[in-house]
Amino acid sequence: MTHSQKTDSTIPSSKKQQSSHPCLSSCSRCKKKSIGHLKTREVIIETSNPAFQPTSPIRTKNPRTTLAFIDAHSRPIALLYKKGHINQAQYKAAERFYVYWRQCQGDAQMSLDLTIQKVDSDQRYTHPIEAQTNALKQLQTVKIELGTLGYRLVEQVVGYDQAFKELSPSKRKQNSLADHLRDCLDLLAVHWGYANRTKIS
Repeated sequence: MTHSQKTDSTIPSSKKQQSSHPCLSSCSRCKKKSIGHLKTREVIIETSNPAFQPTSPIRTKNPRTTLAFIDAHSRPIALLYKKGHINQAQYKAAERFYVYWRQCQGDAQMSLDLTIQKVDSDQRYTHPIEAQTNALKQLQTVKIELGTLGYRLVEQVVGYDQAFKELSPSKRKQNSLADHLRDCLDLLAVHWGYANRTKIS
């Protein structure tokens, strides 16, 4: 999953969050490796683990998050986080939204197979159709909280990787959109338990 920043819109920044993820040291040894293009900008981010099984215990073999190299020029939300324009809770909420959003987008490509497979004695396999159903419910719930305009903004920036300058040529409007996006991500962070409501009030 690679994403990149297409804008350098100036927006107020918050203090950058540093990850203490146990895999960071191993990722740092790979920094010199290119991810394919001379104009890429490699950054390490902590992101949702697409293979995470929510019905199984969180452990080394089933982590909720993982570290990954991304091309920040292809994903605006990742660069906003790397530059400190959004905090860690907001970024985690954005990543979770993205996972659910992608699961819903894949609906047309999946055949209908409702079988549930057992992987081992302590893990329950979550079938893609089941994951999609849950993802749709999650997005329907947050859409009510965000409102139509807020949901659409999050979808444009987080889902479709649109930069603020693509949404409006006006710097003033871009800054307004950035503020609105942060407010939306705050709501998502509280909704999914990444932040307390009192901390963002």
